[in-house]
Amino acid sequence: MTSNRHLQLINPEEQFQEQVWEQSGDLIVDPNSVKAKIYFFLHWASSGAAKLVLPNGSILPVTLSYDTDEAEPSCLWLELPKNSSSGFGSLQVATVVISIFKATYRLRANVVDRDQFCLFISLPDSLEVLGARNFPRHEIKAERNHPLKRANWVSKNGQRFEITIESIGLKTLNFMSVDFQISEGEVGEIKLGSFTTEAKCVKTTNGNIICEWLISDSEYHKFFEIYASVSFPKLRTRTFYSGDDVFALYKNSGYFGQFGKADAFKPEIISTWNSLSVGHSYENVDYVTQDQELKPIGASSLTKAFVHGKTNYWAFHQLCALRREEEIDTTGLLYSWRAEYLLGLKEDCMALVWYRSRSRFIEKIYSKLARNRPDKIRLSPVHLVKGTLKVSENFKKSKSRVAEISFGEQIRHCTYSNSVVGGYGPKWLNTSGLLNCVFTLSDEDSSTLYTQEASNLLSTKGEGEGEFYFCYLNEKTDSGLDGAVVGESDRFCVFSKTSLMDLLASIEHGIAVAKRKKEIA
Repeated sequence: MTSNRHLQLINPEEQFQEQVWEQSGDLIVDPNSVKAKIYFFLHWASSGAAKLVLPNGSILPVTLSYDTDEAEPSCLWLELPKNSSSGFGSLQVATVVISIFKATYRLRANVVDRDQFCLFISLPDSLEVLGARNFPRHEIKAERNHPLKRANWVSKNGQRFEITIESIGLKTLNFMSVDFQISEGEVGEIKLGSFTTEAKCVKTTNGNIICEWLISDSEYHKFFEIYASVSFPKLRTRTFYSGDDVFALYKNSGYFGQFGKADAFKPEIISTWNSLSVGHSYENVDYVTQDQELKPIGASSLTKAFVHGKTNYWAFHQLCALRREEEIDTTGLLYSWRAEYLLGLKEDCMALVWYRSRSRFIEKIYSKLARNRPDKIRLSPVHLVKGTLKVSENFKKSKSRVAEISFGEQIRHCTYSNSVVGGYGPKWLNTSGLLNCVFTLSDEDSSTLYTQEASNLLSTKGEGEGEFYFCYLNEKTDSGLDGAVVGESDRFCVFSKTSLMDLLASIEHGIAVAKRKKEIA
């Protein structure tokens, strides 16, 4: 068998975008669509997974491939693990589950030939879209020897039992209990290392237990650190490193170059970081990626930044990474952890991000997805203008709602009136000042309303002037800001919480495309 070449019989970009439209339970029967899905999987097989479902219900990981000497596959190959026992001789129809970029399909096909460790199956006539997973889940494999593989269940009467964790999710925990029984509906405590929280048994089958987390907002950030140790083992909270180390990372990655010289403000920036970490509230989160030598190579932030009515808007911001092609998978974590963090929150929130369209990688992640999900994602080209606002002597504070958000020792003020939203402080919450911003959630913007809301915020803080970003949907010649300059970002994207699983798939696909281009180059 020759080495795999990449199928050129489909447009992988179009096939990925089609996935975000599919619904759980859909049955794909159009021959061309079925063929395109199979080819799409084969095109990205290294980023996917395939499993053979045996008649007794057990599942066997397999490699799904084809004869690359053929211009178009005449059959599919299911390569079995070399340590798998025999017993496939009587199998006439193979049931296979394939997963790629968060999309999962089930196919059934006739076995047309076989050898000791390979089944050859016909191309299927249909594909079933399996129940879409609403939340990520990560396995804890025995060979990883993860410290969380063993944990404890403490019942309401105080009995403690050791459990073996199979997988951990944002909403559920899957573990094995051999020496004791847990009834569905029973509530107990789960002890994961130094973290303890309540959980409720929702399903039990032959010693396999699925529990639902009962985690409060106040302990969510602590839980996510535990969760991230499994799902994102190369992540560390910003407090793991000194302020000097993180500042050096920002500087060496070129992040500060977008916003002028930052060295003069280094003491203020690090002081703000330290004060934000006091109490470590779940509303502001910062993670750093590290290389094999445990040195920081990237960072990104997530902040509850704005309020509109009962809806909280969280900002994806402050992302930087050293340019290392070999660490592209690690760089991808800077995007995905923020989406997973929001997915685990109880609240129904929105996520927003400003970015520069000249980055093809970011355009692939955000823009292409947004154009295919207009019902869940709002994408706007914008003009981001930065300058100083001075509160007029005749200013009268409006009746706009002003809310407070606490970050450790720091307070942020948010305001909204109709469709105009604004937020201000702490000064170095974002080191570019980007989150001191006013924007609109409608299709129209107004310098007058922007100035009003920004003045409201300054008045609340007892300040006569302050630096702001005004985010315009249309180019403005007079922003009302002194010394106004146009910012780097020219895209503004707002995601509903229900679109974040699609975003995670888009991130995975973007990373795979970047790696494939590196292979071809």
